[in-house]
Amino acid sequence: MTLFWDDAYLLHLPVIDAQHKQLFTTFNELATATAAGISAAETETLLVRLQHYAARHFSIEEKYMTASHYPGLERHRQAHQEFATTFAQMLADFRAGDISEPLPARIERQLSQWLKDHVAGLDQSFGVFYGHFLQEFKADDHSP
Repeated sequence: MTLFWDDAYLLHLPVIDAQHKQLFTTFNELATATAAGISAAETETLLVRLQHYAARHFSIEEKYMTASHYPGLERHRQAHQEFATTFAQMLADFRAGDISEPLPARIERQLSQWLKDHVAGLDQSFGVFYGHFLQEFKADDHSP
């Protein structure tokens, strides 16, 4: 399954938007490669790369939320933790040779929908909040 970027996903926070686009790209690389039957070593490299990139992104996103006193921060952290836990289990199963469900199908079922729903849902709520936060911050700035 390929995830297609849509500008409707934009939060209008350049750093976060660039990371979301990269998450989609990295996910697509993983999905395409596993469907094509790449080696286990190459698959593991892509899985670890996506895991690390997602963790870095979540950390940066949560820093923006903390700095802006976003009231949905805890809910967002929980969603990030759920993804991290699911992904860690998928990676552990892959490393253990668990083939009860083919990896491409598992990636599609467990990761692709979560990523789309998260960026289109919870992240959009934060984007709206952050836009208002910036407007208020600029309105409070009385510097020349």
